[in-house]
Amino acid sequence: MKDKKEIPLSATTANSTHRKAASSFSITSESPTTLPPGKYWIGDLSYVMESRWGDFCEKIELDEDAKNAEYPHEVKKEGPLCWYQHTETGDGCYQALKSTLPKAQVPDGGFFVDAGLIGIVPFDLTDSSSADYSSGMTATFADVVKCSYEDGLFHFKSGRGELVIDSVPEVLASVMRALAKLS
Repeated sequence: MKDKKEIPLSATTANSTHRKAASSFSITSESPTTLPPGKYWIGDLSYVMESRWGDFCEKIELDEDAKNAEYPHEVKKEGPLCWYQHTETGDGCYQALKSTLPKAQVPDGGFFVDAGLIGIVPFDLTDSSSADYSSGMTATFADVVKCSYEDGLFHFKSGRGELVIDSVPEVLASVMRALAKLS
């Protein structure tokens, strides 16, 4: 196994002028990931993190580079943790297959995605004045939240409540089932 290197998430790029000075947060796409209890927003994070979006995208690059690098490295985690995964087909509208989270309302029409990903972010990191909260959902968790992604399904589970979002459109799922029957 090759040596691991640690790269801080605070690394910068030339076009990170949209970042707030105090934007210390971490991201991960490791599945499963456990987040602490608290108030969160679930959906396409670009709708609620506009002022931090450049920083978030930069951190996605570091996170994905860490997984795909010839020399694997760990990304140092600083501040509150956000979790994300890319959807199976990119942008679109994705439906909740199950929602038993207390006092959490699934958005009318489903979860709208324009950044090709769905994630969960501590509510305090959202842009309260400019955020579009209607494209996702706000949930308060009394217990830890286990976030996972497998076979196109996003799972957010805490205590007795769970949210499952399907990111595989029914047409694609039908094609995949037909192909599986052929093999």
